[in-house]
Amino acid sequence: MRLLDKDRKAILEYSAVKPQALESTLWQAAGINNGRGGVVSTATTRLATARFEDGKVSGHAGCNTFNASYEITDDRISMGPAMTTRMHCAKPDGIMDQEQEYLAALSRARVFELTDNGLKLRDANGSLQVKEPLMCRHCEEQSDEAICNSLIHWLRDCFASLAMTGYMN
Repeated sequence: MRLLDKDRKAILEYSAVKPQALESTLWQAAGINNGRGGVVSTATTRLATARFEDGKVSGHAGCNTFNASYEITDDRISMGPAMTTRMHCAKPDGIMDQEQEYLAALSRARVFELTDNGLKLRDANGSLQVKEPLMCRHCEEQSDEAICNSLIHWLRDCFASLAMTGYMN
């Protein structure tokens, strides 16, 4: 993807990079299976994150942090029950429901797929459970991960808006 100036000269170029592995990458949800037949995305979906490392997955479910064990064989994955902190968040609206949906979707995952666009977790029937775009590896080095994540979302929104208006090549 290229961002052009008014003279149609490239001022910014973006290319997707396929991750090397499931592990050692910070994943941020872009869609969560709600358990009622659909993968949904809301303004708070991006609050759900996961990092897989040495047989343990940990992250933020929306309000609470979680961790669980997991095992991978080829493209198969199985996760143990998640342990979470026990906070209750009244805001943003619906975050506690989303948290339960995210943890349930993770527990249903049986297959993982790494694509140019990130990670897809599917159940045994092939139904998408969680979609997580590739995250910036440099975010992990930032002292405030949330700032970096917000910047990534802002850039994605800018690129999408530019593409829709015809300014992207």
